[in-house]
Amino acid sequence: MKRLALAIVAMVVILIAAVLIATRLPDHTDSSEADDVVSAGQIRAERVRIRVNGVRSSAVTPLRAGDLITLHADVTTTGSASQWMRTALDFSGTDPELAKHLYVYDGPLPTGVGLKAAVDVTDTVTFPGYVGTADVPRLANPPMVLNGADESEAAGLEEYPLAVAIYVDPATPKELLERPLAMTATVQSSAYRAHPGEPANGDWSAGPQLPVQ
Repeated sequence: MKRLALAIVAMVVILIAAVLIATRLPDHTDSSEADDVVSAGQIRAERVRIRVNGVRSSAVTPLRAGDLITLHADVTTTGSASQWMRTALDFSGTDPELAKHLYVYDGPLPTGVGLKAAVDVTDTVTFPGYVGTADVPRLANPPMVLNGADESEAAGLEEYPLAVAIYVDPATPKELLERPLAMTATVQSSAYRAHPGEPANGDWSAGPQLPVQ
């Protein structure tokens, strides 16, 4: 009987320890899933990777003050013609008050500068680079040329590197961290031969869409 009682106590201790360890694990856990591939027409976004603080994650919420969220993908084309490429960011699903506490970078995270002051991503006036309306803001990075299977340009790339970084202001009030953050990165393309110079906003076509939420 005494041995049975000791065995029961030992099992309870093990269960309590397991619960404590589980509750201390980070909310954003590493994912062993294969990188995603998202296609639209002839444009493919390959090796799609979302990370929170450097760790692969399938979701970016719940947020923490100081979180660094990154989205990376390598974009290619299966078409024969060269294409202009750019990324459009849509934050219309993000709470407007939370948006005021986000730093958003289109491209690799800058060093030396950046992370200085919060950017209101819903404001198309104070945050240059947007195309679109105030209710559906879009940020477009400098366009790049992606080589086609039968065409190659002097400044053309074999892969277009999509990179977006979102930094949550460390001073963000706790109640705002519970509000929704949703971004969609849309790969846009435009035929290079039809527009040897940088295309106008109306000359772009939407391609693969990569949600982050």
